[in-house]
Amino acid sequence: RLDDAVAAFVAASKADPKDPVPSINLGEVAARAGDVPKAILHYRHAVDVDPGNEIAHARLAALYAARGDADDVIQHAEAALARNARNAQARSSLGAGLSAKGDWEPAILALEEARRGLPDDGDVRRRLGIALMGAGRFSQAADVFLEALDLDDGDARSHLQLGICYYMTRNVELRGYARKEFQHVADRKPTPEDRASSYYHLALLDDDEGKSEQAETGYRLTLRTNQSHVGAANNLGLILATRGAFAEAIPYFRRALRLRPDFPEARLNLGHALLKSGKAKDAKAELEPLLARPDGDPLRERAKKLLTGP
Repeated sequence: RLDDAVAAFVAASKADPKDPVPSINLGEVAARAGDVPKAILHYRHAVDVDPGNEIAHARLAALYAARGDADDVIQHAEAALARNARNAQARSSLGAGLSAKGDWEPAILALEEARRGLPDDGDVRRRLGIALMGAGRFSQAADVFLEALDLDDGDARSHLQLGICYYMTRNVELRGYARKEFQHVADRKPTPEDRASSYYHLALLDDDEGKSEQAETGYRLTLRTNQSHVGAANNLGLILATRGAFAEAIPYFRRALRLRPDFPEARLNLGHALLKSGKAKDAKAELEPLLARPDGDPLRERAKKLLTGP
C-alpha cells in the first residue's frame, strides 16, 4: 500500500520538519518504484535536515553509483563513512566512484573492505573485478568474477568480464575458457551491449587465430547488434583492407573515427585505405595530424612513411 505509506510519511514530515526519517522513507518508496530523481530529492532533503545522516548519504551514494556520477558518489560515500566507517554499502559505493575516475588502487582497497563486510553481495565482487581489470590485474580479477558467479551464475555481465580477463592474460591455455565464457553470455539474458561485446570478443579470438572469415562474420554480427561498437568497426575495416578491399574498408574506418575522434590507429588505417584507393588529398588530410605526435611514436613514423612514399 505505497500510496498510503507516502501519505503517512508526508504527514510525519509536516508534523516534524526537523526529522529526516520521513524523507528517507519517502526516498525508499521512490527508489522502489524506480523513480530515481524523486528518490534523490527526498534523500537530499533528509541531508538538508540532518547533514551527517549516515543512511541518507549512503543511499545517495548508491543511487549516484548506479548513474555513474563519480564525484557525487565519492562525496556522499565519504560522508556516510565519516559517521560509520564500517558501512560496507557506502564503502562499495566509494569503490565504484573511485573506479569511475580511474583511481584503481584506492578503489580496490575500498572494494576489498566492502567484500569482507558483504560476503554474499555479487555487486561488490563485480565492482572489485572491474577495478582489478582497470589496474591490469587480470588473473586476480578472474578469481573475483568466479566468486560472483558462484553467487549468481545467471549474471551475463560476470561471464563476459570473466571471459575478457581470460583473454587479457594472453595465456594460450585460457583461450578456450575465454571462448566458453563469451558463449555463455547469450544464454543469460544479456543487455544488447553485453551481447555485442561477447560477439566482438569471440571475433577477436578468431582474428588472433588467423580465422579471418569467422572474424569478419563476428565483427559484422557485433555491428548489427550495436552499431556504435568502435572496435568492431575498425577491425572489420582492417580485415577488408588486408584483402585489398580498401574502398569497402573506408566507411568502417570513418565510422570508428566518428564514434571516437581520438582514435589515432583508426585515423592511420583510414589514411592508408584512402591512399590505396587513389584519394591522395583525402589521405593527406587524415595522416598529417598524426605527424604532431611525439618523435619516435610508431603511429607518427608510419604516417610519415605513408606521406613520403617508399
